[in-house]
Amino acid sequence: MPRLWDVGHCIYCGSSADLTDEHIVPQSFGGTWVLPKSSCKSCNVVTSKIEQYVARNMYWLPRVKLGIRTNPKRKKEKPKSWPIDIVENDLTIRKYIEINDMPLVYVVIEPIVAGIIESRPLSDRNPEMKVSVKGDISAIERLMVVESANIQIISDSLWFPLFQMLAKIAHAYTVAVAGSGGIAFFLPELILGAKKFVGHYVGGMIDETPDMKSDEQLRLSLRTIRNEKYLCVTINLMPNTLPIYDVISAKLIDHSPVMSRIKLYNEYLENRG
Repeated sequence: MPRLWDVGHCIYCGSSADLTDEHIVPQSFGGTWVLPKSSCKSCNVVTSKIEQYVARNMYWLPRVKLGIRTNPKRKKEKPKSWPIDIVENDLTIRKYIEINDMPLVYVVIEPIVAGIIESRPLSDRNPEMKVSVKGDISAIERLMVVESANIQIISDSLWFPLFQMLAKIAHAYTVAVAGSGGIAFFLPELILGAKKFVGHYVGGMIDETPDMKSDEQLRLSLRTIRNEKYLCVTINLMPNTLPIYDVISAKLIDHSPVMSRIKLYNEYLENRG
């Protein structure tokens, strides 16, 4: 598992005590890059709960159906069946379908561009976004025929924990690539829940067609917003399944140390082959 350099402090609260390793992309979404000694145990509890909610309550079924690599220690926890509610004549009955027979279905949250891009005021309200259900529609219809009833597939679709997790990924990746010198970070308080306007920095694609490889999950870039420089992380969390998100992770204060750190990161990747 690729490990980057030790950070030596918690990237969320700044503490130097009880440090643990941090996966940039959660293992539950196929993440392999580890940022050593970069999260204190207290913050690790918070971020782990966010990741677990998104991975299990929102996207456990597609992760299983698509065979996304996960933490090997949690293989035994993989569900063998999935709940559906059968609705008929105002009566709802819970039933469990074998996971191999369960159609692929998942919720897609397609947000608007982050508020900071469009100069919207800070807000903790739900940003305007489209929520839709996608998957193997024909298989779902066949299941409805088999059950001879309308069915409801159990899955959560809360935008806030998803956006928190995207913010966590973007922040960890920014630290890994660009370091912390010459940067004003936006996301730690949002990740820890101290502030609620995560939609101001997390949103839909800024550009229509990102220059990303099919298997590339993360891309850090410099963006100019109203004549000032910002760091933006483009996240392709589940390629060909979920939308690609853009997260404005920080404002660039001093160009020199950031560019030097990015150069070191690229050299590190080249040396790894």
